Amino acid sequence: MAHGNAEDERRASQSSGRGLAASSEGSARAVDPPPRAKSASPAGRCGVLEPNPPRSGHHRSEADSSKPPDRQAPQAPIRGLGIAPAHRLPSVDLGAEPAHRYRHRQPSKPFHTQGEAASTTEKSIPSDPSHHPFADFENPTSVYTRATPKIRSFTIFRNLPALPSYFELPKVLCKWKAWNREVIMRKRPVILTVVGIAVIAAIVIGFSLKNRASDELTVEIEPVARRTVTQTVNATGKIQPVTQVNISADVSAKITSLSVEEGDWVEKGQLLVELDRERYVAALESSEANLRVAQANVVLARENMIKAQKDHERTSQLFEKNLESQATLDTTYAGAQVEKARVEAARDQVAQAQASLKQAQDALSKTSMYAPISGTISRLNKEVGEIALGSQFQEDIIMELSNLAGMEALVDVDENDIVLVALNDSSEIEVDALQDIRLAGEVTEIASSARISAQGTTDQKTEFEVKIGITDPAPSLRPGMTASADIVTDVHEDAVSVKIQCVAVRTLEQLGATGEVEGESRFEPDDEGFVQVVWVFSDGIAEARQVTTGIQGDDFIEILSGLDEGEQVVVGSYRAISRDLTDGAAVTVNSEEPAKG
Repeated sequence: MAHGNAEDERRASQSSGRGLAASSEGSARAVDPPPRAKSASPAGRCGVLEPNPPRSGHHRSEADSSKPPDRQAPQAPIRGLGIAPAHRLPSVDLGAEPAHRYRHRQPSKPFHTQGEAASTTEKSIPSDPSHHPFADFENPTSVYTRATPKIRSFTIFRNLPALPSYFELPKVLCKWKAWNREVIMRKRPVILTVVGIAVIAAIVIGFSLKNRASDELTVEIEPVARRTVTQTVNATGKIQPVTQVNISADVSAKITSLSVEEGDWVEKGQLLVELDRERYVAALESSEANLRVAQANVVLARENMIKAQKDHERTSQLFEKNLESQATLDTTYAGAQVEKARVEAARDQVAQAQASLKQAQDALSKTSMYAPISGTISRLNKEVGEIALGSQFQEDIIMELSNLAGMEALVDVDENDIVLVALNDSSEIEVDALQDIRLAGEVTEIASSARISAQGTTDQKTEFEVKIGITDPAPSLRPGMTASADIVTDVHEDAVSVKIQCVAVRTLEQLGATGEVEGESRFEPDDEGFVQVVWVFSDGIAEARQVTTGIQGDDFIEILSGLDEGEQVVVGSYRAISRDLTDGAAVTVNSEEPAKG
């Protein structure tokens, strides 16, 4: 104690000469309340450690030594936390050196041994708002040193964040909550993704385990029976009349009269359309005049020929009497021949005029159009006043005349099915506009050449036109209606048959069998290595049986060899027949009644 009092007196004498400078320096700093004496306050029981007393050799500023420690009443602890304000916490008795002198000091090393001088620095901890919510508060180092003792024996405390003061604590708590919320929101998509992947994986694993719970497949079976198998070819097209005539003009003229309307019944020879006649009447009159001129020229030429012939005869008689020369005789002969040729030319001009007259008469007659057959006006494309173009280069249809008493279906048959169709094959026709009505018909005509649509594209189709005559057309049937025909190409009665889905095509590897029984081959694959099989059920085992098929209908297929009537065959499920079943696989029969669709 004596040594400590002497040391304090020496420090007081050194600082007395610099009192003024220390006072000015202390006024520029933020002065915290002096520490209180050590007492048993509630704050001490909250685990807040007291600052260690200073070691010898620590530097003290003169301004701090000039501040006399004062005593103030302790404040109440913070409600709900049980912590007293940081600047009112009890402190140890440090003698002449107050505890608040360590407010701006930080240990330069994580710990010191006893007797080793602990160096301090005046700079504050660098702040980084993105790393910690307390970093944006003013002077965190002073807060840390006020509320936390300088523990130098454990390195775990060297990176602790600065603790807030009494007045800053509510703000710090709000900052801390906002910071935690931001971190959680930033990581929420990652958390949701991980949870979603885990749920999906659990579902997939559960279904896999459920499907593998039993080694036996569940199938449906039916017996092999004898049925009538009907092979058909389906085709679509339009309804059209058996007899249909397109009425078009042979000459170009304006339509001056239409004697019929669409849907009218007309008789053969009835007037339908009249065109403008004026130009063709004038052409006819001109041709008649040209004919008369040509005929007059023939008369004139004939008279000249007669005169020339008489002159030649007279000259010939005089030449015989040596009264005319040979030159005169030759001249008269030539003149007679020329006049004879002129007569022939005049006659040809008359024939030409007569032909022109006939052409004009024909053109005039074509300005009036009559019905070539008896029937119904099924379509009317022109009106009075429109121009009817001549059909020399392009057909300009004025109306369509159809005999609705006889109707047929014009359908397009695919090239793969046309080889099955023959003349007089029966057919059943459905018309979309006539519900619940099926019309009977027969194939009357098969096209010899194909019709290719969308040529050069991926939708290219090669089809053949087939005409099916309807034996008993309905009264409401109209040309142009959409029709679908089922052409019956073959019928086998009392044939051993199964459902089409029973027959599968597999390779020997897919069958999972060696294919040999007692040295003989059970399966004979085709050139491509495929085997056509049916799964036969017996005593809980599915056996692959190779079969030979015949014709097939919409639902059933004929079995020529490989099955006997009454045997149980697998008819479902489709996945089991097409992929899952192997030769000799153990199966169970589904006892539920299969749904009829």
